Amino acid sequence: MLVEIQQHSDATFRLFDYGRQRQLHIDNAVAVATAGPRQIQLPSERLSGARTVLTVNSYFALEQTDLAPGSVWMLDAPKETWLLAIEGHAQLGSTRLAPGEAFFLEADHAEIEVGANGLKALLAYPGPKINPTALMKRSATSASRVPHAFPSPLVPSPFETAALKQSETPNWLP
Repeated sequence: MLVEIQQHSDATFRLFDYGRQRQLHIDNAVAVATAGPRQIQLPSERLSGARTVLTVNSYFALEQTDLAPGSVWMLDAPKETWLLAIEGHAQLGSTRLAPGEAFFLEADHAEIEVGANGLKALLAYPGPKINPTALMKRSATSASRVPHAFPSPLVPSPFETAALKQSETPNWLP
């Protein structure tokens, strides 16, 4: 699966157009590209049983989420946030999410009711830090009764973070 993470911009520079016959902008694209060796990326880091950070940089954070069948979650999006389903299904308000479909939120939150087969998804939002409250598990019984109750964020405990050697502690951990 190839996923392109995009942000708001007033410019689009096309290097290739997949046969659509639109204008290409090769000179402009090369002019704004960062040349040189790519920056070394830290290995993925598990934040919880449901969240794994795949990459974090100054532009965006990308996580993989693995939500258990029948579970209920709160997606909190203070800034632009995308949830892209890879496997399984979920219900977000009146929107049904299936593989290949994405859900966008900004300055809002949504309850996620995970389907019978669970939900594997990608979660993307602006960097340079992880959002520890982006995704929080809720109990199915309290989900509809307490619409704005947020349980503890799903991030490593101080004990787990302290167990990492200083040189191993990623710069995106709180």
